[in-house]
Amino acid sequence: MCEDEIKYYEILLSGLNLAPLTYHYGGDLEPFCAVTVTVRGKETLGYVFRQVAKPSFKTAQISAVRAQTLTRIQISLLKFISHYYVVNLSVAAGLFTPLDVGAPCPAFCEKKADERALGDSADLNLNAKIRKKEGRNLPIEPNDAAQTSDLDFGFTSVVGVSKTSACQANLKSNLAKKASQNGDATLTEANLSAGASSSKTAQNQKQTLNLINLQESVAGKKTFETLNLSDELKPKIFLKAPNLNPAQQEALNFAKNRKTSLIFGDTGSGKSEIYFSLIREYLLAGKQVLLLMPEISLTPQMTKRLKSYFGESFGVWHSKITPKKRGEILQKFQSREINLIAGARSALFLPFSELGLIIVDEEHDDSYKSAQNPHYNARDLAIFLASKFDVKVVLGSATPSVVSFKKQPHFRLKGTFFKSEKKFIYDESETGLSGVVLDELAASFAGGKQAVVFLPTRANFRYLSCRECGSTIKCPFCSVGMSFYKKRNLLKCQYCGFTAAATCSCEKCGSQMIEAKKIGTDELTEALRSAFPAARIEKFDRDEITTQNKLEKTLKAFNAGEIDALVGTQMLSKGHDYHNVDLAVIMGVDDLLSFPDFRARERTLALAMQVAGRAGRSGLGRVVVQSRQREFFENFIEDYDAFLEEEMLAREPIYPPFARLLRVVVSEKSEQVAKQRLEICVAELENLRAVESSLEIVGHGKCGVEILGGKFRFEILLRCASHAPLIKAAHICASHGFDVDMDPINFS
Repeated sequence: MCEDEIKYYEILLSGLNLAPLTYHYGGDLEPFCAVTVTVRGKETLGYVFRQVAKPSFKTAQISAVRAQTLTRIQISLLKFISHYYVVNLSVAAGLFTPLDVGAPCPAFCEKKADERALGDSADLNLNAKIRKKEGRNLPIEPNDAAQTSDLDFGFTSVVGVSKTSACQANLKSNLAKKASQNGDATLTEANLSAGASSSKTAQNQKQTLNLINLQESVAGKKTFETLNLSDELKPKIFLKAPNLNPAQQEALNFAKNRKTSLIFGDTGSGKSEIYFSLIREYLLAGKQVLLLMPEISLTPQMTKRLKSYFGESFGVWHSKITPKKRGEILQKFQSREINLIAGARSALFLPFSELGLIIVDEEHDDSYKSAQNPHYNARDLAIFLASKFDVKVVLGSATPSVVSFKKQPHFRLKGTFFKSEKKFIYDESETGLSGVVLDELAASFAGGKQAVVFLPTRANFRYLSCRECGSTIKCPFCSVGMSFYKKRNLLKCQYCGFTAAATCSCEKCGSQMIEAKKIGTDELTEALRSAFPAARIEKFDRDEITTQNKLEKTLKAFNAGEIDALVGTQMLSKGHDYHNVDLAVIMGVDDLLSFPDFRARERTLALAMQVAGRAGRSGLGRVVVQSRQREFFENFIEDYDAFLEEEMLAREPIYPPFARLLRVVVSEKSEQVAKQRLEICVAELENLRAVESSLEIVGHGKCGVEILGGKFRFEILLRCASHAPLIKAAHICASHGFDVDMDPINFS
């Protein structure tokens, strides 16, 4: 290889906590194209970050250039995550699934993506066109620009990305030649660029041409409302359209006229039909759509509903799908055979090239926030994309987060789609099978109805403790009590997974007086089976439902009436709309309310309301709330609007949405080393406060869970009205090896 031909590149090492490393290669490489490199003797996926001058040290050669790249949307997300969540680019890169080069991407998609990435004011704006077409010269909503400003940190352009790499062009050409040899007239190079798919029959060729014309119509700046799809093509894409009532139509119009919005709709008010209507319009416009939802909401029932509207033209993306299924979905997605993805938060990192709409269902749900580094929030990333691209974002929830309610323009959708009525029954006894709970369950079973019983604790009991000295049997690697599984005579740590045989004596004082505390789902299920031997009662938690097959099998049996009651944890609260359920029992919520967390009330009320929503989807439903905090639930479980008003008053001005928080945690096997690092970091933060007067160190010390996985943990909590000083503070902490969590939701 000629020395003049060798070029040097910094490579992002996907998922590795390493700074970009320099490699050499004999040719030009596009920024963010995928490569294979060797790191510590192992082949590793990497992405070209930038070309650099020849370094003074010896470099390794790039092993291979892969036919993959990151899209402009992915590049923008990657940079934002690294900046805002203060994580190196290589770690952030591990989140993304790259685009296969040669996958059809319409030419107009590339052009418009360039304009949007560069902030071109003349970009394709469906919202503005709708206003113009309908003759409503409406001003841009003040909130349209302002509502995302909190997440806007100066990413005005995405640089260093050419329109199409040489390898893309070559692959497209080769695919076209191969298709021509096979007699496939539709797979020409031009059609590949326009997103056409191969077809063998004249009928399919005609439909493919219609799809190309449809995409060209969008390129020609026609909105989806003016497109004239043939009647022959429409049934192929959509089997039916949602039938909206006036209130739903008003909510739909509200969302269509805003870049970002929140649909605050009661459980059963028909939010899904609004989503499906909007999805349908964007798919008809040739756009890609992402429907985000918590993973536990991606049930067979939701898949069935999507199929009823969109046939097979969508993919479901979550952690439980098999590698083979993932590959099939990716192939169809990248060939534009499917333009709709319904998925958990990881679906946000798929290689979207013409994304037009993101819907975030159950936007308040904690599962959108990553517990691992980087600690991103998928909801907030969606709003960021709306600020940078021509992407509409619609948030939806029956119990919206206080932050979204404050920051986003919202539409209040009241009432239920189906005729239903609820009666709330309060049981102020200790958590367990009280007379009230047993009587209500007996009434449901006698009437041929079904029930759901919610309990936030898995296993038989949350922990075992000594009656003599009061000490709890804790995990040897974590400072938390271990859950007791009676059937297996096993103790298990729910944090690190450590298991041990259950003990009969106290390790501290030697007493044999060991008792169980806090009933769990195992024990409750056994007690219910004893109380109702004729009833079919099954457990529904993560210990029991370990695979997608088990989930589908259990819900199918419940829907068929083969199960009378499900006993479970938070998995019960979402995605299960069965009209024969007339009773919901809510237990153990007082413990949730007492958590030392400013969001405890919001989180507990939202969970209780969602469990309550499982009962009475058709007709009269009863909800038993077992709690000694009766006043709180009586005031708010049927009036979330009142709760939001009171909660905002309670939080102002020191908690979100009126302030931002940053939590950093250091973990070390040596308690002394961890403490020293904490003290050094606090001292540097105090120096920063001398410059950033608005920055506040709320506190520092041992974490709530002091030991985790055998490491001692110390934390610092910081607060500021603006993100900028917090990012400076986060960089200081990260340089000392702290785990950085911007906008934290977990304080244990």
